[in-house]
Amino acid sequence: MQLNRTCLKVDKPNAKAMVRGYRRKGRLCRTSIWLAVKDGKFPALLTTNRAPTRFKVSDTGEAMDAEKFDMPLKYIADLDWEYFVQNKMSLWEDLCSNSLFDIWRPSEPFRRFYEAKSDPSQFRIQLLRLYEIDHAFRKRDIKHASSRIDWLDCHTRRVKILRPVISDKQFSALKKRLERSVARSRR
Repeated sequence: MQLNRTCLKVDKPNAKAMVRGYRRKGRLCRTSIWLAVKDGKFPALLTTNRAPTRFKVSDTGEAMDAEKFDMPLKYIADLDWEYFVQNKMSLWEDLCSNSLFDIWRPSEPFRRFYEAKSDPSQFRIQLLRLYEIDHAFRKRDIKHASSRIDWLDCHTRRVKILRPVISDKQFSALKKRLERSVARSRR
């Protein structure tokens, strides 16, 4: 698989919830969604913001202690599906309480879209499939182009998938839960 040069750069709490997961009511949950306001380029190496997140995490997110997370550069994200949504608090209250995005307070994804300088018709939730790959990149392989953009700055962008982070069965259940939440918000 050939990786895009542009990485998917996310806040540390989101990255940790995607890669390591978090505990909710005794069971391991993983986040597999991302809020986007423009088209992304996939498959992309998953990288993290260097600065602490400006968004408030929930109690669940706080318990993860994600700001200390040093993510290995060996995970990629590929786009499974996009759901164009309206920025409604009811949607975020649902998603932030049903094991899909529990690491955030509902006000924070709402704020993310509210403060975006993009056309609201482009607001979307991207369902991402994360994979562990056979090659761990080094920090020097990443060029920090800006606070929001990292580029893969090396010659090796061809990788082999070792395994999905979330099993096919769990991913299918997660996708159904997300589709129900999005459908409820459109009523």
